[in-house]
Amino acid sequence: MLSYLHQFHAGNFADIHKHSILTLALNSLLLKEKPFCWIDIYGGSGNYLLEHPDALKTQEAENGIFKIWEKEWPELLISYKNSINTLNISKLRNYPGSPEITRQHIRAQDQIILNELHPAEYIKLKSWFTGDFRISIHQRDALEILSGLIPPSIRRGGVLIDPSYEVKNDYEKVGQQVLQTVKKWQTGIFLIWYPLLAANHHLKLLDLLRSTSLSWIKSEFIVHRKTEKGLYGSGMFIINPPFLLDKNIKTVEPFWNMLGQDDYTNHTLELCIQK
Repeated sequence: MLSYLHQFHAGNFADIHKHSILTLALNSLLLKEKPFCWIDIYGGSGNYLLEHPDALKTQEAENGIFKIWEKEWPELLISYKNSINTLNISKLRNYPGSPEITRQHIRAQDQIILNELHPAEYIKLKSWFTGDFRISIHQRDALEILSGLIPPSIRRGGVLIDPSYEVKNDYEKVGQQVLQTVKKWQTGIFLIWYPLLAANHHLKLLDLLRSTSLSWIKSEFIVHRKTEKGLYGSGMFIINPPFLLDKNIKTVEPFWNMLGQDDYTNHTLELCIQK
């Protein structure tokens, strides 16, 4: 399915949740001089114009990045805010996708592998990163990337997996592929995003992911009470979480709470640490 375009949703509350945890993971990798490789298999276009007609149609950024932009950001997320600052001069007009946030964090010795299947988005992504020798870009099925390019030659690093889940059996397909891939890269950090919708299709995904033999964290951030339609929350499942990630997530939780709608937020954190 190639109908999904993230331009409609860029900078929404789910992006804040997802990109906060991505930032925490990247900053953990940066604590050591050894190079790392980060893989993003649903890359999108790299940058999103918040004044684009598609973004204005949904206005999801109004309850996301615009709601917190001028607030005080926690120290743990300053590098995330700086990633956004780099694209904006005096007014918040652009929001970086996860590939650009990752690029803003890596060093000369690090590498990024990006993938985007959608033809138009792939062209934008390739154009956005032209000339950066640290970045390779592919146009393949995302789950094929997991089976074909993992583990990378630089074994230290991780992967972000954030499908659109346009088809309900995507949850099961993603879960099964992740479990197979983890066996090939048992030192990699796996960040798996999923939407919280009334249909609860994500529960099958969670059942599969919880069966891993490795340590994991589940973070679910809810911004309004569950309704029959629409996204009410954002989930992140992290396999092989970096040291202190659970504590760092708890530290930034009050910041996320400013994104609540109808005076309601809820964040739950579930851990399974294997010895």
